[in-house]
Amino acid sequence: MDSTPISTRRAPDPIISACAERRRELQITKVNMADELDVAVGTLNSWESGARRPNLDQIRHYAEKLAELSDSRVELVVSWVPVAAVAPAPLRSLAA
Repeated sequence: MDSTPISTRRAPDPIISACAERRRELQITKVNMADELDVAVGTLNSWESGARRPNLDQIRHYAEKLAELSDSRVELVVSWVPVAAVAPAPLRSLAA
């Protein structure tokens, strides 16, 4: 019997994936972004890799900070992901 532990790693949150992609486009390092978010680099890395999921306030803060750093609007950051794909059921009806 194989004793290799089963991975509990999940796919990254779609909004965090979009934020990470935007961070890379803006050429912002994980170290600099973590500093802007006031989180440890390991925390940011775990969000972007899917090892941990940030809460909604943390997701919002990440998107807002990227918007501030890129001098663009938050909507540009989060519009890459359809609301129905990530929102809880009660919020999906608002997106329609």
